[in-house]
Amino acid sequence: MRKIFIPAFLSLSLLASAAPKKAVKAVPAVPAIPSKRDDTDTAKPSTPLINSDLSGRDVSFVAHAIDLGRALRYLATQTPRTTNPALRGFGDDLVRTLAAQSAVLNTVAEMRQIKIPEGQSATERRVADKIAALDGILLEKAILDAFLGIDVQIITAYEVGATSQDQTIRKFAEQTLPQVREHLVLVEAMAGSSSEKPSPARPAFRTKVGLPADPGAASAQ
Repeated sequence: MRKIFIPAFLSLSLLASAAPKKAVKAVPAVPAIPSKRDDTDTAKPSTPLINSDLSGRDVSFVAHAIDLGRALRYLATQTPRTTNPALRGFGDDLVRTLAAQSAVLNTVAEMRQIKIPEGQSATERRVADKIAALDGILLEKAILDAFLGIDVQIITAYEVGATSQDQTIRKFAEQTLPQVREHLVLVEAMAGSSSEKPSPARPAFRTKVGLPADPGAASAQ
């Protein structure tokens, strides 16, 4: 005859259900005591996903880089006022490049809760005041001189940024530095202040537009 083995826990449950149940004495209900609410909890702000954990030097770098970037972009937007087709084309390319860099910097500032002033930056305002009333060859020279000055400041700032402990800032600075140095060399060649004597035809920018000889250069000297 085949034997059927019932697991012990199943046997116990069946026995418990089959045993007569004793009446359980009712226990009077006790009203629930409302828990005390800490009013200070509602006043506590929610913790942001990313805190401003940058060092003071990193915060200064981001703010300074945005300030200089705005000034550089302003100069690029003023190149159409000149009669130099190469400078104008280079300005158009620079505007697009700076738009991508600015997006990265603004994102870092937003994530790290760094407050950036709206409107014109301090450097942008000084540059605008300097070239506002100029035109012709004087405007072109002023734009090139301003490019040179800002490029040097950007290189100095980004060299500091490249040593940051923040990985995002460090990599951004490392990737941007070669572009700024290249831009400085091109502007120096345009301005005639490069350490290497420029050829009479002058070098072309990335727009592949050659720089025409300046008819007013001889009379201006």
